Amino acid sequence: MKRLNRLFVVGAGFSAPAHLPLGDGLLREVIAAARTLDGGKWYDNIIIADIKRFQRYLDVTEAAGAARELTLEGLISFLDIEHHLRLSGSDTWTESGNRTQMVVKNLVAYVLQARIRQMTEADWSLYDDFVSRLMPGDTILTFNYDTLLERACQRQGVRYRLVRTVYERLGSSIVKTPDKDVRILKLHGSIDWFDYRPVREFRENLELEAGISREIEHAVFSSISQHYQREITFGTNNTGRLTEIFAVKDLDAYLNGARHWVTEAPLIVSPSASKIAYLEPLRGLWWGLGQGGVHRQCTVIGFSLPKHDQYLTQAMWAVLRGYQDQETWEGWSASPLRYVDRAADTALLRESYRFVDWSLAEAWLDGFSRDSLEFMFKPPADE
Repeated sequence: MKRLNRLFVVGAGFSAPAHLPLGDGLLREVIAAARTLDGGKWYDNIIIADIKRFQRYLDVTEAAGAARELTLEGLISFLDIEHHLRLSGSDTWTESGNRTQMVVKNLVAYVLQARIRQMTEADWSLYDDFVSRLMPGDTILTFNYDTLLERACQRQGVRYRLVRTVYERLGSSIVKTPDKDVRILKLHGSIDWFDYRPVREFRENLELEAGISREIEHAVFSSISQHYQREITFGTNNTGRLTEIFAVKDLDAYLNGARHWVTEAPLIVSPSASKIAYLEPLRGLWWGLGQGGVHRQCTVIGFSLPKHDQYLTQAMWAVLRGYQDQETWEGWSASPLRYVDRAADTALLRESYRFVDWSLAEAWLDGFSRDSLEFMFKPPADE
């Protein structure tokens, strides 16, 4: 029997055993870091002004007596809409975001990277065990910003790539390479990714409009810094938007130069209800997810669908229904869809994933742990 590829969908619960802050915990740590780093200048000089403006907006748009809990997600959603629609006109700070948006992305990277540096060998052992069970052709769709998967693969010598397909030159032709790698598709970006396109376009516009052709100081892409490593396409013959996304080789060196936090930021989709407005650089990673593909097994790990992110519900409907509806192949059918989550029962999962055929699904409710590995990597009954 031919072993076919497996699909994993990874959410915040996957990072919980590494003690990385999740959800509201991440937002609290971002604010705490803003208040303490560099004497609190990021909070006092930048973020607090936008918080007060957002509070004024809530005061005049929310009903009297309505609960007005200030959350970072609400603030960033407010700022995302303002920036995406260019409501501030010429005061728009950069193409990638206004000042608070840029600082928050850097703070998210700072907080997550600090937690990863604190991980012990015991913490890493679970992730080492997970990646060591992966096989070439397996695909991981992750919504997490952190670098746990990549670092675990590096620790265990597991080949991986960050795009769905890799092309290479064979004589005069460009051909797809065989599946020798695990695919890690980071659908919301990564704390160590940076987008070159805004830098390139700024340089081109400067030369076109002012006739100036010179090196531009940049924390990642200038010849002076040289922090970038390579395209996430690994320098192959891929084309399109993804070839302008680079992973830095030394994230700590970048984060330590905090003076540039208002002009450059990692390519992550901010914690906001308006995420879809900023997905354009990453759309190539989403391409074709709804077309399914031949997968022998599919497991969802620690990903509870946020109700305010309709695009995620639609994307997961396309992916999971595509898995459950795929036709049999040479006499076999897909294994039951598996969920690994932490919950008292499946009621919340069933409510979030109403579109799933639960007669063809099974759940592990004690969260992502070493015990859960046997459940998720259990081979199909007909193997």
